[in-house]
Amino acid sequence: MPLLNYTTSIAPTKTVMEIQAALAKGDASAIMANYDANGNIVALSFRILADGQEIAFKLPTAWEPVQKTL
Repeated sequence: MPLLNYTTSIAPTKTVMEIQAALAKGDASAIMANYDANGNIVALSFRILADGQEIAFKLPTAWEPVQKTL
């Protein structure tokens, strides 16, 4: 099955900045981008305070399966 809208002219760094801005607007207390040895982003981690407790999230990228599909 082909991927819908798999190409974009938007730079990955712009997308990351937009995600970070949305997380900051949502009161994230910390945001961290994780990179591989080639400088590619491999995960975005953040923390949010909920019910007096800080909760950590990690959103890994999954570009390898997409590349195989293409």
